[in-house]
Amino acid sequence: MNSLTLAEVAQELEAVHQGADVRFHSVSSDTRTIKAGDLFVALSGPNFDAHRFLGQAMEKGAVAAMVSELQAVELPQLQVPDTRIGLGHLAALWRDRFAVPIVAVTGSKGTTTVKELLASILGTRGSVLATRGNLNNEIGLPLTLLRLQDEQCAVIEMGANHPGEIGYLSQITRPDVALINNAGAAHLEGFGDLTGVAHAKGEILSGLRPTGVGVLNADDRFFPLWRELCGERQMISFGTSHKADVQSDLSQAGMRWSEQGFQNHMQVNYRGEQFAVQLSLAGRHNLMNALAAIAAALAMDCDIEQIQMGLAGVQAVAGRLRLHHTSAGYRLIDDSYNANPDSVDAAIEVLRGATGTRYLVLGDLAELGDEAAAMHAGIGERARQAGLEHLYTLG
Repeated sequence: MNSLTLAEVAQELEAVHQGADVRFHSVSSDTRTIKAGDLFVALSGPNFDAHRFLGQAMEKGAVAAMVSELQAVELPQLQVPDTRIGLGHLAALWRDRFAVPIVAVTGSKGTTTVKELLASILGTRGSVLATRGNLNNEIGLPLTLLRLQDEQCAVIEMGANHPGEIGYLSQITRPDVALINNAGAAHLEGFGDLTGVAHAKGEILSGLRPTGVGVLNADDRFFPLWRELCGERQMISFGTSHKADVQSDLSQAGMRWSEQGFQNHMQVNYRGEQFAVQLSLAGRHNLMNALAAIAAALAMDCDIEQIQMGLAGVQAVAGRLRLHHTSAGYRLIDDSYNANPDSVDAAIEVLRGATGTRYLVLGDLAELGDEAAAMHAGIGERARQAGLEHLYTLG
């Protein structure tokens, strides 16, 4: 099992080292999940300060702590100016100990699904480290990288709600493949407008290795921007455009409902070669997500059989268009995990293809800035145009 000593970290991070030089194998920032032998990172914010819990961390088996202020406890400590930044630097140091290829994934919608699809494909040939849930920010991503041990590759999701965050995460990760799924109306409050969102997503290319591959959505209006940011590095594009390297005519794709769930399928063209794929995820948007995962898998030298097998094995993530059958005989599609206007439109399109009376139940969509009222009204209008019989809103 890979490990580091406090002395090694102190030297690399120029940190103050107090106490014994101990070795740790893993890192935690939550006293509820500490394991024996962990380094505890004491994060702090406007409403909390984990420095108060060093004694509790020690009782649960932590062998040392990273702090911004040295504490009067009998626990070896590393003092850094900011433990959030220190956590990122520690993750970068840990990442450098591994030669495994890493794929970084970002986008305004579908990013978690792309991560799951790609991890499933790569999992057909070896063990994969993948982001858990939505641990994709300046805290979750370093903690994910710090879980690297014996895996053959990693799929790391990157999210942001302000400019510069994805660039920071990409510099920590230094991916071998960087995928931009799309840019849409998510977190507009933090970026101002769609162009700001697109530039933020493009930051993922800043940490891409010189020998790396950019995987870009050829259908997105910001594709030219991202292609320019990719520079001289290799690029694989995906989409419905005939100019895309990984391409599918989704008008010819098909989806059907069954008691077991959804069955979605399409024909894929890759530089003159054609093959079929099938997945148990609903909607045209998930076929686009699959194209993104296929392109990244090809950048990782996966073969077609691995791609087909990996996609076929993926089930809907909880809260993302997961189909349930109720005891009363209704079909309930749970898409409650998160929402932005584009993802709600995708859900409306899935309902459009359903038989029977259709109900759409919506709560507020957050972080839309000055466009919030217009965007909510637009969703209602598109639900009407889709012919949905009932719309219920809360908020």
